[in-house]
Amino acid sequence: MSIELDSTKLFFSAISLFFQRNPTAFMLVVGSLDNHSDRFWFSSMCKQYGIEGRVKVTGWLSQEQALKRLANCDVAINLLDDNILLKTSSPTKVVEYAALGIPVVVTDSVPDQSYCVVKMKSGVVVENTAEAIANGLAEAIKIRRDNLGVEIVNGFRDYDTISSKLYTEYIERMR
Repeated sequence: MSIELDSTKLFFSAISLFFQRNPTAFMLVVGSLDNHSDRFWFSSMCKQYGIEGRVKVTGWLSQEQALKRLANCDVAINLLDDNILLKTSSPTKVVEYAALGIPVVVTDSVPDQSYCVVKMKSGVVVENTAEAIANGLAEAIKIRRDNLGVEIVNGFRDYDTISSKLYTEYIERMR
């Protein structure tokens, strides 16, 4: 039996498990925590889950700086809550990670995100449990980065492809 955790506990539990099994791993958070209370909360969560000292928050970065930092990452994680909006939308992060050549771990709670990862072979889709996410991180690190990149996204989710498919669908329905 699996106990469902809220997304915050799930995230920190998964990272903590992964770190226990991978003692040299660390986490890079690209971006900033907007205010003092967010920074305090994040820091206390890291401490609670025993991962403080293995997490680096970059703070605000320009797009160029952020891309340089991301280029050195071995794996990305994109955990999204299971809600109706995400069940009917197309998250862009997994496509962006694939274009950057970074394997990604996602949970099976967002259908289009899972579809993209499977179709592009750009990461690992796992169940929404800490154990599965931690295992998925270990598996995704093994994905060959040279099999990913902009080429994999072109022809799948680039705007030319999407607009062409949409145009064809509209024409077919108008007949």
